[in-house]
Amino acid sequence: MMITILLILAAIAGAFWLFNNLLINQDNIVLYWAGNNYEITTAKFLAVVLVTFLAFYLLLRLIKHLFSLRKYTRLYRERKVEKRTQNGLLQGLISLIEGNWNSAKTQLLADAEQSKMAVLHYLGAARAAHMQEAFEERDQYLKRANEISGGNTEVAIAISQAEMQLYAGQLEQARAGLVTLLETHPKHRYAKKLLAKSYYKQEDWKNLSSMLPEMQKQDILNKKEWMAYETASLRGIFQMYASEDNLSRLKAEWKKLPAATRNRPTTILFYSKALLAAGDNTTANKLMVTTLNKQWDDKLAEWYGLSSHDNINQAIRQAEKWLPEHDKSPVFLLSLARLYRKNQLWGKARHFFEASLNLAPNAQGYLEFAELLEETGEKINAQLCYKTGLNYCIHKKGQPLTLHSRREASRVGTPLSEASMVEPPISDYVVETIVTPLPSDTSSPEPINDPAKPVDLIEPSNART
Repeated sequence: MMITILLILAAIAGAFWLFNNLLINQDNIVLYWAGNNYEITTAKFLAVVLVTFLAFYLLLRLIKHLFSLRKYTRLYRERKVEKRTQNGLLQGLISLIEGNWNSAKTQLLADAEQSKMAVLHYLGAARAAHMQEAFEERDQYLKRANEISGGNTEVAIAISQAEMQLYAGQLEQARAGLVTLLETHPKHRYAKKLLAKSYYKQEDWKNLSSMLPEMQKQDILNKKEWMAYETASLRGIFQMYASEDNLSRLKAEWKKLPAATRNRPTTILFYSKALLAAGDNTTANKLMVTTLNKQWDDKLAEWYGLSSHDNINQAIRQAEKWLPEHDKSPVFLLSLARLYRKNQLWGKARHFFEASLNLAPNAQGYLEFAELLEETGEKINAQLCYKTGLNYCIHKKGQPLTLHSRREASRVGTPLSEASMVEPPISDYVVETIVTPLPSDTSSPEPINDPAKPVDLIEPSNART
C-alpha cells in the first residue's frame, strides 16, 4: 500500500515538472530524417510520443487476445457448464427437501461428473436413494463420492452413511463404519454419539456403559439422553448377570458404580430385581427397605410387595410401619394388599385392595383382587371386579368399586372358609377411600428421536421364591 502511494506521488511530481518545463521552454524540436529537417514544438512532440505509445500498447493487447481466443472460448464453456451444474445442484437439493426422490436423483446426477462440487451431487443422490430404500444404489453413490473427493471428505461421507444405516436398521454396518472412523478420528464428537446410539439399539450394554463416562466429560449428550442411556445400560447389565446366575459378578458391578448412581431409586430398583432373579432375596429386600426408609419411591414400594420374602411376617411388619405416612398412596396400599394375600390374611388383603383401587384404578390390581375374591368364595364381587377392570382397560376411565357384603357375595358359589371369614381390625388400618378416575400409571419417558426400547426381562413372575 505504501509503495502504491509513493508511485502515485512520484507520477504527480513528474507530471508537474514536465508541464512546468514546457511552459518555461517554448523552443521547437528539430528532427533530421532522410536528409530533411523537421521542426516541431515540444508539446506536439510529446503528444505524438504519447499517442504512439498508446497505439503500440493497444496493438500488443489485441495480438495477445487473438492468440488467447481458444482459451477464452474454453473458459466461456466452463462457466456455462458451471452455471448449469450449480442450477442442477440447487434444484436437486430443493427436490430432495420436498421429498421428490426421483426428481432429486435425476437433477443431481445429470451433470455430477462435470461439477466442481460433485461430492455434494452424489451425497444428495445417495440420500434420495436411501429414502427410496434402494440401499445398494445408495452405497454406490457414496462410494463414487469418496472416489471423486480423493479421501478429502472421508469423515463427511462416513457420517452420512452411518446416519442412513442407523435409520434403515442396518445396525451392524453402521457400527462397523463408526468404529473404523473413530480409529482414525478418535475425538470426533458426533461419531461417538452415533456409535452410542447403535450400541443402544443393539442392546450392547457393556460397550454403551464403557462409553458413557468419557461422553459425559466431553458433554456430548444432553442430560436427558445421558440418563436414558445410563439407565438402559445398567438395567441390561444387571439382567445379563442375573440370567447367567452370576451373583458375584452382579455384586461386583454394583460396587463399581459411583455413589450418586447407587443412591438413585431407579438404579436400586433394577439391582433389586436382578438380585431377586438371581436368588438373593435377603440382600434385595434389605436394600429396598433401607432405601425406602431414607427416600420414598412408589416404584420401589410396588416392587417390595411383588418380590419374594424369606420371612413374610417380617416384611408385613416393616410395611405396616410405613402405613401412617403413606396411607393415601394407592401404589403402597396395593403393595401392602399383596403382602397380606401372600400370608393368606384374606380380610386385610381385601380391605387394602379395595382401598387402593378406589384411590387409583390399576389393571393388574383389578385382576389380583378378582382372583382373591374368587379364592374366598365371593363370586359376585369377583365378577364385579372383573367387569370394572375390563371397563378400565378399554375406556381408561376409573369408576367406584362398590362391593356387596360378604354374606351376599358368598350366596353363590363355594362357601367361605373359616379363615376367610376373619375380618381385619379395621380400626388399626383406617384408610380413607377416595374414588379418583385416573389414567393408568405412566412409565418413564424414552429417549427422543430414538425408537429402540430395551426390554425389561426381569418380571415379578421370574423372581425366585
